[in-house]
Amino acid sequence: MVIWFSDDPSLNEQSRFRLLEASDRLTLSDLVVVQNTFQREALEPGKIYFLNTQKLSKSSLLVRGRDQEEDDPDAPPLPMPDSRSWTIWDTIQNTIDDPALTLYLVLDEAHRGMRAATGAGEKTTIVKRLINGSGSVPGIPVVWGISATVERFNAAVSDMTGRATLPNVVVDSAKVQASGLLKDTIILDVPTDAGAFDTVLVRRGTDKLKEISASWEAYGQQQDDADTVLPLMVLQVPNAPDHNDIGKALDTIYAQWPDLPEDAVAHVFGEHTAQTFGRHTVPYISPERVQESTWVRVLIAKDAISTGWDCPRAEVMVSFRPARDRTHITQLLGRMVRTPLARRIPGNDRLNSVDCLLPFFDEASVTDIAKALMSGGDGSEDLPGRRVLINPVELKPNPAIPEDVWEKLLSLPSQTLPKRHARPVKRLTSLAHELAMDGLLADAGKAAHAEMHKVLDGLRARFKAEIEAARKSVLAVEGKSLKADLKGGGMSFDDFLEEADYAVIEDAYRRAGRAISPDLATSYSELSRAERRRSGRPGRGADRRPCHDRSPWAGS
Repeated sequence: MVIWFSDDPSLNEQSRFRLLEASDRLTLSDLVVVQNTFQREALEPGKIYFLNTQKLSKSSLLVRGRDQEEDDPDAPPLPMPDSRSWTIWDTIQNTIDDPALTLYLVLDEAHRGMRAATGAGEKTTIVKRLINGSGSVPGIPVVWGISATVERFNAAVSDMTGRATLPNVVVDSAKVQASGLLKDTIILDVPTDAGAFDTVLVRRGTDKLKEISASWEAYGQQQDDADTVLPLMVLQVPNAPDHNDIGKALDTIYAQWPDLPEDAVAHVFGEHTAQTFGRHTVPYISPERVQESTWVRVLIAKDAISTGWDCPRAEVMVSFRPARDRTHITQLLGRMVRTPLARRIPGNDRLNSVDCLLPFFDEASVTDIAKALMSGGDGSEDLPGRRVLINPVELKPNPAIPEDVWEKLLSLPSQTLPKRHARPVKRLTSLAHELAMDGLLADAGKAAHAEMHKVLDGLRARFKAEIEAARKSVLAVEGKSLKADLKGGGMSFDDFLEEADYAVIEDAYRRAGRAISPDLATSYSELSRAERRRSGRPGRGADRRPCHDRSPWAGS
């Protein structure tokens, strides 16, 4: 069983939704949100329990009695709620103590709660108590930390006793960028002169929101897609904002875009209640619900969405934060660069970009942000295809050129370049399938495979000796047997040779099939087997065994 732990209930809820969406084996009953009424003697195997820091604080009903005992062992314990027999710490301890159960702890945003103690009397954080144990409760056996900034987590774990650490699993940011899951272009707008430009850039941000909305609508009509992307704009405000200033910004937005519905604005403030900004009353929405709540076109936020937030349709941001908050800006932009359709839009730079307007920044501060975004935040070389543009100039068609020229240009045939990692064999078979489906070339698949069979025949002849050696290495397992004489103190090595079993040969065939594609491996092995049967060759004993239709008994 797993405890999925974070310091933000909304982040837990979003993770729970993503797990349910991504897995075909997890059900809603397997994903348990631990509430104050939760009680079990031990956690149930096969389930994921979502727990947050607030649920383990001293005021929580889940820990009633346990925390007071640790603070003052001589004090009488606080009474348990009438229906509670175990605290959450009792439940964790019973789970760990049961030898038939294995408990995992997943720390989401694992850098949090890992600060070093500043004084001898300072209490350890709740996260560290879960890892190291506390009092009679042992530490959770297996801990898995997830973070974009792992340095603090690594440092904390390295100082812990009784812990063995495994190498980090690092997600290569360059591969993620190359996959098309992230926007290619980040546009940063900053004023070049000193002065109050917040209203001007709010107007500009609204124009960008209107423009990107129209572009997505046109793309949806072009693709005949019912699920048109409805982008939103984020207004990022300081932690102690002036509500009247936010009201003025909303007035500017509605003046610039009169068709924007009155109920298209929401906020994610910690108050969790409707807020009044000038003449506008704005409802609260949970951060994890913003992406699916397409009625939200303008979102007012502090820093609740700078960590763990997932909303790919956030395409424009206007930040009222001062220049010293560059970390908050960079974190939030890292959340906004995800592509709404999880892929690039070919030939449309506008839909592959995200806009950020920074009224209170100067170009020097923005340049630092741009450097971090260009490298994905890890300080290494620039990401492939990623551009960060500061105050770019948009170039539009020359009105002096006749319309006929543009029409002729659009009529020219074009071809989308293949992805960098697209395999030629797969591309050829896909093309053959499309030609056959459209009735342009009958039996295109057979023709494509026949051509590739000729290539493989040529390679078999060219590398005959290497293939024979590789075939022998698959059909037989060679090794050495160590014999130790404990009485005489001597050792000897004896060679052994064993014939490979079906599973070993099948595994070698699958690995070869992945290299040239499973379909080509199947058709080629079947062709080789048919040729041997026609010629009367026994195939070196291979055909005397039961054959699997995808097995390489022919040695091909």
